[in-house]
Parts: sequence; structure tokens; C-alpha cells
Amino acid sequence: MSTKPKTAARPTVHRARIPADAMTVLVVQVLALLGVWVCAIAVSFSGLVAAANWANIHGSQRYAVPLFIDGILVGASLAYLVARERKDKASAVIAVLAMAAFCGLSILGNATHALGSAAAGSERLTGVALAVAAPIAILLTTELLARTVIASPEEHVPAPSRSARRAARVVAQQPAQSATPVAAAAPTQPTTDAEPVRARRTATGAGSAGRTEREALKAEVLRLAAEGLSHRAITAQLEGAVPATTVGRWIRDAAEQNDGEPILVAV
Repeated sequence: MSTKPKTAARPTVHRARIPADAMTVLVVQVLALLGVWVCAIAVSFSGLVAAANWANIHGSQRYAVPLFIDGILVGASLAYLVARERKDKASAVIAVLAMAAFCGLSILGNATHALGSAAAGSERLTGVALAVAAPIAILLTTELLARTVIASPEEHVPAPSRSARRAARVVAQQPAQSATPVAAAAPTQPTTDAEPVRARRTATGAGSAGRTEREALKAEVLRLAAEGLSHRAITAQLEGAVPATTVGRWIRDAAEQNDGEPILVAV
């Protein structure tokens, strides 16, 4: 029987991966969507220019038809995002109706133009599907582009004010209190029950350690705020040890105490 000790299995180390919200991924996604958007507009452009002849629009005026139809798709999509952030339901409904109406008009014009080709059977149906896909692609790529480069209202967190950063800098410069808890005084009278006494001493030490840890966290929060970090960024830096609401309350309290003559807050 072998007595050779077994070696512990090494953990599997994965290669570094690019985060989904990295700037490289964002740039590649935007460039890809822009390429699709330009190609879709070019395909839809020819069909709508041909459809302008059916409305007795001739000459250079024909090129204005695809410009205003596809332009409405782009503008209405952006207007919808703005209305959503402002919580303006009426404007959001108007933007959605405009997108639906002009997208349908563009689909109708491109489909009718494709039906006038000499192809027949399945080739004709394929041509119609390709022509109809162009305005839909314009609408989708515009929406995806806007959602990619524009932050949602939930992600937008205002940075701390100048007074809050100034107060945080003053407080962060003060030395933190010692982390050693004060020893509990020995009882003057003998007791017959040792367990309750030990429990009280343990609770006292735990309470002091908890207060010291909270003060250390508060000092770190104010130091990060002095560097200009937002409430959410500070919470992420502390790995969720302090909620964003508590971060904001500590910063506001420090700012109120330092209005007028600076009041040094011990942390």
C-alpha cells in the first residue's frame, strides 16, 4: 500500500475575460450597429425614392421622401427615451405612435416597390421580405444604439456636492480611534453565577468592536467622498458593507457639521 501523500487538486484558473460593459465592447457594439443602420437606410432609400414617383413627386424632391420618413424613425426613438427618463407618459405614447406609423409607411412603400419586380414565386416573396426588413432594421438599430450609449435613469447617480466633499476631506484627515476595546471592569462583589457575567462581558466587547468598525467604515466613506466618488461607487468600493442610503446620510451629516466654522468629527 502506497504511503505517498496526496497532493491537493489545483483550482482551475480561467483566462481573463473582457467585462460586458467595458469600453472596448461598447465601441465595437456601436460601430457594428452604425454599420447595420447605414446599410438599412441605403436599402430603404431606393424603395422610397421609387415610391415618391407614385405620389407625383419628381426631380430632386423625391429624395426628401425617404429622408423625412426614416428621419422620423430616428427622432421618435430618441424622443421616446427622453420621455421615459422624464416620466412623461404622453410624450412617450406620441413617440411610439409616430414610430409605428412611419415604420408601417416605410414597410408599405418598400414592399410595394418590391412587388413590382419581374421576379415570381418564392424569389418574389424573398425580395419583398428583404425590402420590408430595411425599415424594421432602421427602427431596431436606432433603439439599440440609443439604449447602448444613453444611461438609464436608475444608473444615473449624481456626484456628491462640493460642500460634502470639503467636509469629507476634513473628517478623513483626522486619525481614527484605536480599535482596541476598553476592558470591562472586574466585579467588586463575588458572584455565584459566572455564566451571566461572562455573557455580559462578551456583549460589551462585541458592542465596542461593532462601534469601532462602524466608525472605521464611516471614515473610509468620507475619504472616498472627498475623492469625488458617487454614493453608488462608494458602496461598490466597500463591497456592499454600507448601503447607499447610509453613505448619503453620513456625508450629509458631515457637511452640516462643517458649515460655517469647521467642526472636526472624530471617526
